Formats: sequence, structure tokens, C-alpha cells
Amino acid sequence: MITQRIDTVKKGGNVTQNGDIIVCPGVEDCPLKGNTPESERQKKFAKDTGIWCPPETRETLERLLSNHRFTAKELAQAWRVRSLSYDPDTGKLKTFTPKLELWFGIVMLTLFAFYIAIMASGMILVRPGVYANLQFFTTIAGFLGMAWAVVHFHLAPRRTAVRVRSILLAKHEDSPAQNS
Repeated sequence: MITQRIDTVKKGGNVTQNGDIIVCPGVEDCPLKGNTPESERQKKFAKDTGIWCPPETRETLERLLSNHRFTAKELAQAWRVRSLSYDPDTGKLKTFTPKLELWFGIVMLTLFAFYIAIMASGMILVRPGVYANLQFFTTIAGFLGMAWAVVHFHLAPRRTAVRVRSILLAKHEDSPAQNS
């Protein structure tokens, strides 16, 4: 009997605690797969996404990853800037998307574009020297870096949180969403 179990396991099957033999076509299709301890699931999720969160929130985030075309990078970015967070009162995922953050990002990008246009027009109208060209291109590089930061830390996480909120509300999950 034991030899039969060992042979079965070697051929891709599993033996339950009761001694029943289950043959699975693959690891993903095995009914014993769900017996992974919660700590292992949390550890794997944190390794894959960079997010440590309670089990209920992890399950919601996993559902968003698998069913709604979110990437781990998008969700992790929104989690880091607190556009997505865990609400301990309800035990669910909470979104935070203030309008001020949206307007801040838009105004900053507009100011960057306006300032670059002013500097470029000055470069076109006046014959600059080497120092002025160096200053112009250094300033452009700095403004492009700041524009990247505004998009990366304000606008993209907010957009992800808005998408998450619309999915949670469409699923009729009473996820508290705050707007200010």
C-alpha cells in the first residue's frame, strides 16, 4: 500500500491525510492546492507585488490582478502613496482620490510646459552662447524629471485608485471611497 502511494505521488498524484490518492493533471488544478497556509500566501503576494496587507485586502487585490487587467506595479504604486489602503473599520480595501491631487498634477504639468515654451522661444529669438544652451538643456532635463515625478507619484496612482473604486462599486462591494 505504501509503495503504491509513493508510486502515485511520483506520477503526479497527491495523498491526502486520510490516505486517499488524488491524481492531479497539474499543480494549478489540484484540489489540495488551497491548503497553503495563509502566511505562505501573504509571503508570495508580498514578493510578487511588494504589498503587505491583511488577507481580505490581499484577496481583493488578487482578484483585481487576475480579473481586471491591473498590473502588480500599478497596484503597488497606488498602495505606496496611499491611494489604496486597508480600512480597519470595515476590513476592506479603501480608495483615496482627492480632487486637489488631480488639480495639483495638472497645474504642475501645465506650468512645466509653459516655462519650457518661454525658454524655447527665448532660445529661438536670441542667439545664445554655449553657456545659455547648456543651461537651457539642463533646465529641460530637470523639468522633464519633475514632470515624470508628478505623473509617477500623483496622477498614475490616482488613476489606478479611480479604476479600482469603479470596479469595487460596480461589484456592489461596500468599499468606502473618499473624495475631497
